[in-house]
Amino acid sequence: MKLKSIEIANFKAFGKEFQTIPIKPITLVFGPNSAGKSSLIHSLLWLNHVESRGITDVFNPLLAGKSVNLGGFDSCLNRKSGLDRLRFSLTIESPFSKSNSSKWINSILIFKLDLAFRRPKKGQAPRLSALRLYGDGIELLLVRARDPGQWAGYSAKINFDHPAMPFASHPTDATKDALESINIYGQYGLFETAFLPNRMELNGFDRLVLENVETSLKEHLPFLVQELPSAIIDVFSVFSKMIGEIQYLPPLRDIPDRSVDIRSCELLGWRWLAKQPALVKRINTTLEQLKFGHRIQLRELMPVDALESSFIAATSHAEAGDDWGALSSAVEQARSEWEFFDYEEKRKWLEAHPDFFRQMVEYWREIIRDWKQGYSDDYYEENPDKDINCGDFPPDEWVQQRAEEQARSLLDDWNKDANSTFYDDAVRLHISENQEVRSALGNALSGKSMKEMVQSNVERVELRLHDPKNGIWTALQDVGVGVSQSLPIILEAFAQQEKLIAIEQPELHLHPALQAELGDVFIESALGENNNTFLLETHSEHLILRILRRIRETSRGKLPEGMHPVRPDDVAVLYVEPGEDGSIVTEIKIDEQGRIRSEWPRGFFEERLEELF
Repeated sequence: MKLKSIEIANFKAFGKEFQTIPIKPITLVFGPNSAGKSSLIHSLLWLNHVESRGITDVFNPLLAGKSVNLGGFDSCLNRKSGLDRLRFSLTIESPFSKSNSSKWINSILIFKLDLAFRRPKKGQAPRLSALRLYGDGIELLLVRARDPGQWAGYSAKINFDHPAMPFASHPTDATKDALESINIYGQYGLFETAFLPNRMELNGFDRLVLENVETSLKEHLPFLVQELPSAIIDVFSVFSKMIGEIQYLPPLRDIPDRSVDIRSCELLGWRWLAKQPALVKRINTTLEQLKFGHRIQLRELMPVDALESSFIAATSHAEAGDDWGALSSAVEQARSEWEFFDYEEKRKWLEAHPDFFRQMVEYWREIIRDWKQGYSDDYYEENPDKDINCGDFPPDEWVQQRAEEQARSLLDDWNKDANSTFYDDAVRLHISENQEVRSALGNALSGKSMKEMVQSNVERVELRLHDPKNGIWTALQDVGVGVSQSLPIILEAFAQQEKLIAIEQPELHLHPALQAELGDVFIESALGENNNTFLLETHSEHLILRILRRIRETSRGKLPEGMHPVRPDDVAVLYVEPGEDGSIVTEIKIDEQGRIRSEWPRGFFEERLEELF
């Protein structure tokens, strides 16, 4: 199922006349600022929100969150046109199997759905007011909204003369009259949802009339009562599913927090990394092709008590002399190493673990705040010259200093009882970081039972970046913006399958050479096994030049090994510019040599020529 085109009218920058946006595997949308490019993508966000949430008065669309504010239904209307409705038209290839010839709907190859949304009355919620469904360019049915309180939310007028209908050829006059009576009295009812109706029924009274009035129509009653409504709703469901599965990436793309468990990350795409191990490898291959220095890796974190259980298990198997015994010995050696640390060695260890130290300091700050009176007395004993009321809470600087002193007392063995929890945690952390322990634990984990134990005790899965050249681990937030902004695009491209993915400014923060390389990512995702469709709002000349180059190489048989062939029919280049009555969309034609054949609109990458000459 592929979206072939979308038409938009009276939405934001688009005026009352439909503007057609052909959708190819890769559709590139160019144009000057404030020309209406974003309105194109925002129309899809609006439709997706209505389908997913059942709300037509859309402010922050579901896919965009706070990064987009549409301002509500009335703000989406084009102000210049004066019209009170939003209009959309969607065209798709039929997803229905042609092999099942018993279903009349299977003979249709292309479906087109026209939609209009408006407020019935001032102050009422906007709703779907009318729709038309076409099959292979011929109207199949017209649906209009009824007044509230009637039998069904909508009535349908069926085109019984459509070629796909079983009685379309040579019907008798009596059959025509009986079918027309259904339309005249509006007895096909569709039940209301915010987006598309999800139920269609023929009024039972008319079934009796049909049975009594027209004998030749009796054989078609199962079709009229069951097959026809069911097929129409199936078509609506296809459109709903397609709109509901649209994906979107804004100009500034969110990345997970430092310590978030990506298995439950609210940013859906990142969850797939934990569910699809092969995806990590594919993304790292792409990062290498893009010449990024970092690779992503997932780190599974276990609770300390779960880690300890592996040590206990190792001790119980120590007599066997296998990997478990080696782990037990390594653990005991690391524990002994800590016990023999002197004060200076423990101080260096604490400096090497600033996050651990900060946790201890915050712990002691809370204790000092809770035991206000006792620490106030200490403060006044140390500062007898302070002329303040006894019992007042000490200054924050003094609290911080005292908390750090208490935290560092962990370094003194005789104070470890006061820091018992942190002391034990420090010992465990030291043991877990010991290279001999890690090596022995890795060998022990190769056993099936230990793998199952670890998998069942993983508390959090974190995303980390690794620089193989320098051996450095870092968080996604600590690398260049180019990496953090392009990684969500790469993830979306290879995690999704058969989805329409809309992206605003994919080239943002990327070096020109990397913008070109990103073109190959879109080609692989769109024309490879993922079979995605991309709608890209961009200003990047480098991106389109790479795609045009691949078209030329395909035509000349010089495509690099492993690249998917790219042909002109795989790419649409659109130019959006302001018009007198609203934004105008122009398709720019491409030939098999990757050349622009249409007349270039003014401002379409002519800046380079102006600067050079």
